[in-house]
Amino acid sequence: PTLDGGVELASTILLQGTRPDAVVCRNDLLAIGLINAAQSFGLRVPEDVAITGCDNIPVARYIQPSLTTLDMRCEEQGEIAMRRLLAAILQKDSVEDIMLEPRLIIGKSSGRPKAMESKISL
Repeated sequence: PTLDGGVELASTILLQGTRPDAVVCRNDLLAIGLINAAQSFGLRVPEDVAITGCDNIPVARYIQPSLTTLDMRCEEQGEIAMRRLLAAILQKDSVEDIMLEPRLIIGKSSGRPKAMESKISL
């Protein structure tokens, strides 16, 4: 799950056989490496291949095109886990259920392929 991993992934999935319309990467570093490699191959993101990541790391907002990513709210998860751990250590009984909804951060790296435009009716 690294920038270099995204570059390696690019040659495997973008240059061999049928190219996908979209790639959903397990993290933003893979997505950034994949975007960089795709562009170096002469592909346009998202026109030729849409790419999304997952993590919403700070550096993702500085790449072009801006990265579409899923923010899993990891910092908030860590804070909640720490509070629960402290409550358990202090033997406090009040543990509430908490649901953190992930947030979709829509950048310009994702989009609808032009071939699908004519097939979609709203």
